[in-house]
Amino acid sequence: MSKIKVLHTADIHIGIENYGYINPETGLNSRLEDFLRSFDIIVNHAIDNDFDLVIFAGDAFKVQSPTSTQQREFAKRVYKLSKANIPTILLAGNHDLSNRYGEATSMDVYGSLKIENVYVVEKPREPFVIKTKNGDVQIIAIPYVSKSGMLTNEEYSLKTAEEVERILVKKIDDLLTSFIVKMDQSLPTIFTFHVGIDQATIGAEKDLMVGKSFSVPLSVVAKKEFDYVALGHIHKMQVLTTNPPVVYPGSIERVDFGEEKEDKGFMVIDLERHKTTYEFIKLPARKFITIDVDVSESEDPTKDIIKAIKKENIVEAIIRLRYQIEAHNTHLVDDQEIRQNLIGSFYYMLRPNIIDRTSRTRNPELNESISTDPIQSLEKYIILYPEMETIKEDLLERAKLLMELQGDKI
Repeated sequence: MSKIKVLHTADIHIGIENYGYINPETGLNSRLEDFLRSFDIIVNHAIDNDFDLVIFAGDAFKVQSPTSTQQREFAKRVYKLSKANIPTILLAGNHDLSNRYGEATSMDVYGSLKIENVYVVEKPREPFVIKTKNGDVQIIAIPYVSKSGMLTNEEYSLKTAEEVERILVKKIDDLLTSFIVKMDQSLPTIFTFHVGIDQATIGAEKDLMVGKSFSVPLSVVAKKEFDYVALGHIHKMQVLTTNPPVVYPGSIERVDFGEEKEDKGFMVIDLERHKTTYEFIKLPARKFITIDVDVSESEDPTKDIIKAIKKENIVEAIIRLRYQIEAHNTHLVDDQEIRQNLIGSFYYMLRPNIIDRTSRTRNPELNESISTDPIQSLEKYIILYPEMETIKEDLLERAKLLMELQGDKI
């Protein structure tokens, strides 16, 4: 039996437009075009190399209700795979599902239209077989499972979030066990799941347990009966174990500076019963570059900042320039000249950290009697510490991420 060529991707997140601008030639946001460009490379790779199956493991869009333009652009590429006779699995992720019962999801239209060669999975599916040019593939699929949805169930209303999570893990483990019993043990089998695994690494080199949102132990998904486990949900590419391969391909484009150092790409798999191999293919994702320079003791800070810029290849990159300077020397910085030297980048931002040696005063807006949004409170706190200005953006982004994790979003 021939090896079956499978392409595994996830977390496309069409609709993320930060650091972008409207392209006057197309009318599209330039960052949307970045994501579509990477998606095109993936689709064309599958078609040009005669792949047998494509698995998209969730989160097609940034939000559950994408714009008609975003839907159109995603549909074009799915249809292209369909016309090339490449079976494609569309698994629903947390950004694809609605929090309101009965409301349509961003994937519903593909299931409703019954597009040839497209398999939409919005509920757990027991083993089903997809026929490919090089043989049958057995698929088990589970879309994103919402812990918050279960918390609203009256049956679990008196239980803690931790107790609900333990119950969910047990239910998923039992469900997989029941599915495995129904498997054809002779067929190569892929399990695809949009979920956080408790040993996953999130973001730029930060080892965070995904337990803030719903997560499952690695042992639950790494069943010996599977030949490959195709995951989605975490944006950093990683292989959690090799027997069987349990793999996050990561997102296809960098979202923010937290992913600055991460490679972006997709997985190609040679699927064979008990003999599966795989490879990560890098994508030419948009570069993010942080330039840090301390000019607090410089006699010519503008010159030194420009010198730091020239050390980097800023062409078509998203640039974050952070410089540290004494408050009494800010007049020596020529913003206009600095901006001239950033021309050619895709997008840039200046983040001065102004050091004020005068004593700090308490922010009157911060006191125990005022209840406010946590992000607003953090912003007010940072105001008290000018030296934190250079990391303000990262702090706020990470705080929002942690809050989203608590609310079943990532």
